[in-house]
Amino acid sequence: MRLILASQRHRQPKGFKNPLSDVLRQAMPLTKRVQAAVAYVSRPDHPLFDACLKDKKPLELWARHDATLATSPEVMARFLKEANPNFVCYLIGSHYHPKVIWWHGYGVYIGSANLTPSAWGGNIEAGFVLREDELDADDLRAE
Repeated sequence: MRLILASQRHRQPKGFKNPLSDVLRQAMPLTKRVQAAVAYVSRPDHPLFDACLKDKKPLELWARHDATLATSPEVMARFLKEANPNFVCYLIGSHYHPKVIWWHGYGVYIGSANLTPSAWGGNIEAGFVLREDELDADDLRAE
C-alpha cells in the first residue's frame, strides 16, 4: 500500500505537486483499462482522459450529474465528441461522492481527490494506492 498525500512539503510555484500525477505515469504502461468513480469532474483535458486516449486504454467513468454541474458540460461534450465505445461516461444523480480510480493491471486509488485541477495540483488531498498483488493477497479484488 502506498500513501498518497499532497501537503505544504510538496508546494511548487504553481500550486502543489500532487503524487497522483506520478501514480498516473507509473500505472499507464501496466494498465489494461481504467475504471473511475469520481464525484466532481471539471476539465475535459484532465490528464487521466488524455493518457487513456493517447495509450488506447479503455476508460469507464462514473461521475455525478445534478443541478450543481459536478461534471461539467465540457467534460460531457468531450465524451460525446469522442464517440468511442472505449471512452465511456456514466452520469449518476445527487449524493454520489466516491473518489476511486482503478488502473487494471496496476492497482486502485481510494482517497479524497476528484478529477479537477485543484484536486490534482492545488488542494491538499489524501488517499492510498493498493497494488493488484495486495488486492489479491487480501482477497479484495471482488469487493
